Amino acid sequence: MDLYYGEPLRLPQQPWPRTREQVEEASLLLRRHMLSTIDAARAATGRELPGPLAPDDLDEDPYSGLVHLEPGAP
Repeated sequence: MDLYYGEPLRLPQQPWPRTREQVEEASLLLRRHMLSTIDAARAATGRELPGPLAPDDLDEDPYSGLVHLEPGAP
């Protein structure tokens, strides 16, 4: 098992109440950062992530709050 820790991502503090747009922007920044960290981990370790789960092994995906995906996002 390989554990890979990427660089921390710091987001600016937002006053309450946060707008839907602020939350969406933060969600997209976090997603991009996590995908970048996964790419760096794959390059550093030379390993791939496990493949998809078997069709009968899937859990229902809880609502993530991410409403709009970027074009071409996986």
